[in-house]
Amino acid sequence: MRCHGGSGQTSYTVARSVYDGNLAAETSAATLTLFLVGLWALATIARPYTWWRILPVLAMAVAFAAVLVIPFLQEFSQLQLVGTTTPWAAIGLATAADLLLEAIWICTRSAAPPGRPPDRPRPRPLPQPRHDGATTGKSRSLGTAIGPRSHPAVTSMAQPGRGTWG
Repeated sequence: MRCHGGSGQTSYTVARSVYDGNLAAETSAATLTLFLVGLWALATIARPYTWWRILPVLAMAVAFAAVLVIPFLQEFSQLQLVGTTTPWAAIGLATAADLLLEAIWICTRSAAPPGRPPDRPRPRPLPQPRHDGATTGKSRSLGTAIGPRSHPAVTSMAQPGRGTWG
């Protein structure tokens, strides 16, 4: 994903020109940009939205917000969002990268074959029954025939008065 690398590097370069040597503040601006682009990518991939697809997106957003708010987590992750200029510049760069990511997503999803929703895979055909009761299909893991006549023990149990169960 070139969006991640380009936006993060640009954010870091902007932060270096503002902070001039405060490494924690410079890398924090790049981290904010990369997180926002990554969160947008996760939200894009989670479409179509259901509660179980929204849950990881919300969990990531809440976790990052906790890291930004709780002082222990800020110190542990070495995040320092100093001032307002660079964090807003990081958010602006992330927004531009998100718009680019969304445009790429829309262009690639519109290339789906007609008549099929772009977010759902094509269903696999069901095995068709053969005239002898077995099924045909591409995936046969139990041998060549699957059915009541496939194993001698099953055949003897199926007939009244034969086998141990009769």
